[in-house]
This record gives sequence, C-alpha cells and structure tokens, in this order.
Amino acid sequence: MRYEIRQLLEHGMSVDRETGLLYSEPGFAVNAVPVRLPAGSCIRTIDKTLKYRCFYYSPEIDDKLIYTYCYPPDANWTTYIPEKTEDIMRSGCRSVAEECFIRISVRDKDIDPHSTFNDVFYIEKGEFHRSTPGWLTKEAESTCARAEAVRRDGDAVFLLLTDSHYSTGCIWDDTVLSLKTVANKLMPDGIVCLGDLTDGMLSFRHTKGITEDILNDLKQICSPLYICLGNHDLNYFKGNPERMTRQTGARLILGDEQLWYFRDIPDRKLRMIFLDSFDPERNERYGFDEQEIIWLRKVLRKTPKGYKVLVFSHLTPLPENHVWSTDILNSSKAMHALEDFSKKKKNSVIGWIYGHNHADQVISYRDFPLISIGCCKLEAFNEHKPEDAVTYTRKKGTGTQELWDILLVHSDGSMDLIRFGAGKDRHIA
Repeated sequence: MRYEIRQLLEHGMSVDRETGLLYSEPGFAVNAVPVRLPAGSCIRTIDKTLKYRCFYYSPEIDDKLIYTYCYPPDANWTTYIPEKTEDIMRSGCRSVAEECFIRISVRDKDIDPHSTFNDVFYIEKGEFHRSTPGWLTKEAESTCARAEAVRRDGDAVFLLLTDSHYSTGCIWDDTVLSLKTVANKLMPDGIVCLGDLTDGMLSFRHTKGITEDILNDLKQICSPLYICLGNHDLNYFKGNPERMTRQTGARLILGDEQLWYFRDIPDRKLRMIFLDSFDPERNERYGFDEQEIIWLRKVLRKTPKGYKVLVFSHLTPLPENHVWSTDILNSSKAMHALEDFSKKKKNSVIGWIYGHNHADQVISYRDFPLISIGCCKLEAFNEHKPEDAVTYTRKKGTGTQELWDILLVHSDGSMDLIRFGAGKDRHIA
C-alpha cells in the first residue's frame, strides 16, 4: 500500500538536530508537517540515489501542551526523538518498527522546486490497526443514553463543538470517531462548530490543507455543517505573516464570502443566527461590524411569527466575560438588538452560544442565557479564563480526553446540552 502525502516540501528549511524544530536553512527542503507512519512502514525514494535524512517523533504528547498555556511553534504535538535521528544524509530505504511521525530533509538542488512529498518519497507496506478504544465506546453509550432520556418529539438535535486547534499529533482522530459514533446512534440534524479549527501558525498553504481536511471530516459525519469563523482561523496568531483576509477565510471555511448568516429549520420553527466576531484589520479586533448589526436587526425583524431564535458566535458578546480585551466592538448594540426583539416577541431569543474562552459557563443575568462551551482541544488549566468559568480535568486515553456536546433544542425554547467527555450535562431554561 502506498500512502498519499499531499503536502509540498518547504525549500530553504530544515530541522534542528537538537530540538526537532524547523529552522531556516538555505540549500535544504523538508516536509514542514510531520507525516504519521504506522508500524511496518518502509520509506523509499523515487530516485534511488537520492540522499535524505529522517527526523523521528513519538505520538506521545508532552504534558505542558495539555496543562499549561502553550502553543508549539510548529503546531506539532508529537515528541521529538533525537536518539533516533540520523546524523548524516544517505540513500536507501528506512524501515519503521513502531508507529511514529517523521520529517525528511533533502538538499533542494536534488529535487524539483515544486515537488510534493509523493514526488520524492514512496511510503509503503505499513497499515494502521486501530479498533475503537473501549473508553470511547463506553462514553458514547452513556452520552447517547442521557441524550435519549431528555429528547422530546420535535426537538432539533445538533452535535456542538468548538476550538479544536488542530496540531500534528493531537486528538482530532478520536474526536471525529466519537462524533461519528454518536451521530450514527442519534441521527442529529447537523453539526455546529464555533471556530478555531487550527492554531493559525503555519504557512497559508498548510493551514488551508489542514482546514479542508477538518471540514471534510465533519461533513462526512452528518450534514449540514454550521460553522463560525474563529480568531485563529484567519491564520492570525503569533505574528504569522501569511494571514488570510476575512473574505479568504470565509470562502475557505464557510464556502461563501458572507461572514454572517442565518439558517431556518422550518419544521422546528427555529432560526439559527451565526455571527462573525473578529477582524484583525480593525483597531478593536474583537467584536461585530456596524454592517453586521444592521443586518442582525433586519434578520430579527423578518423572523417568522412563532419562531425561536438561537445565536452562535466564536466570541462572547460581553466584554466583562472576555480576558483578552477590555472592549468588544458593538457588543452593546448586538445585545440590545436581541433583547429588544425578545421583549417584543415574548422571549423568542432562547440563547447565545459561543466558544473562544475554552471553558464552560452560563450567564443568566441578561434577558436570555449566554452559554460558553469548553474546547474540544485536549486542554486542562485555569489560566486566562473568565471569572466563574469552569474547566475540567482532562487525560489522554480516557473519556475525559474529549469535550463536546449534544445540543437538544426543545419546542418550548429550553435546551439540554449533553456532554461527551469532560464536564457536566446542562439544562438551560
């Protein structure tokens, strides 16, 4: 079996022998994103005389990435194994005895400038032998049973997740498997994802490729997919020079240049509004455009009689609930538009659900509840969290590794959020 690796090789780059990190090195080329190989794989080159050097990484995740505020510079959660790394370049095949990730360095004069990984290397033989982990099966059975216990006729049911922050070696494959397992049992009405698919620290082409893979994974679970742009989704983090415009990000992730939109579920009399909440080009990066507020008021005004309204965004609309800035542009206007509508239409706004804070929280002192969702990224610390927000202990290889919700919207406007993984079920009335 040959493994298809789509990525281009990065010219002018190599890997530091001591740390395993990428660095600028004229005359060399390397795959920036480590390639995952199953045990029994064999690495060959198309040109059998080509000399190359392998850098090996373990699937193990360093605890500091889970339990402290830390973003690895190469968006790589694997652990470098310096003792396995080769000292010199040589030709010939390399056999892999156990599952690992690799980067391969070559001299760029020896390959075509536009070469992909597959143009230069041939990976053969190995196969992944993965069964569904017992902890995942157990968690899926428990979560589905609890969801069925509160499910009512006429409910709108969604899988709800946010802040995956995909990096090489992260838990995304298990997250997809858990979502798929539950979807097969519950047959939900769609998936809602509240953004920050990646860290936004790689080159544009690599972020684009990873984002497309994530979106494809979600769309294969069930449809439709409803999604909001997050602040990392524009490839905007840690001074990344290859950030996207909002329009590019919208085309890539939303499939349209329209940054905010709504979708109706007529047979459930539910209008779902998805807002954009970040613009790196503004002085106040966090918040809502003036045009977006005008649009929001229009959409509310034209909402059919008897419909409930549920709002989604990546960002909280309340500045006091945001640790990264003291102001959120037009936050008051957004809240007032919804509260004015809710008063006129007898509490028809049933809630605003958001991510970004990487913590659970329900705010009930406004006219409708505001609900924060913890991150599905494997993360467990209390730094940079709003007051009264809750985080949970997470441990890889257990049910607490995962964190996402089944959202059940009842016809009376109440909601249940049933947690898969770390955290608690929540009833919102």
